Amino acid sequence: MFEAQLLIEDGGSPTIFSPWFPRQADVVRCTVEVVALIGDAKAALQAYTKKAEEAGDGAAINPTVDLDAVGRITFEIEDPILDLVRFKFTGNAGSTGDSMLLRLLSPIWFDAIGA
Repeated sequence: MFEAQLLIEDGGSPTIFSPWFPRQADVVRCTVEVVALIGDAKAALQAYTKKAEEAGDGAAINPTVDLDAVGRITFEIEDPILDLVRFKFTGNAGSTGDSMLLRLLSPIWFDAIGA
C-alpha cells in the first residue's frame, strides 16, 4: 500500500514514485484512489518493471492510467513483469497550487491460466 501522497502542481510536472514491489505472480490488479482534488489537478500513472539486480528506473509497461476525478480506478498489468514493479505518478501541467491526494491500495497478484 502507498498511502496519502500529495501531488502538488509547481508549474512543471511534479512526479512521485512508489516503492518497488516484488513480483508475486504473473498478473497484478491494482487500485488507485484519488481522495481529493484541489483546482484542476490531473495526473498520469505509469508502471515500471526491472530485474532485482538492475539499477535505475526500469522499463515502462502498459497500461498508462489517467487520474482526473475523485474515486477509485482499478487496472491489471499483464505485460511481462520482471522481479520488481513500481508506479510513477506525474502531474499534468495545471495552475500552480492545483493538487491531488491519492493512494495506491495493496496490489492483488494472481497467475495467468495457460490453456
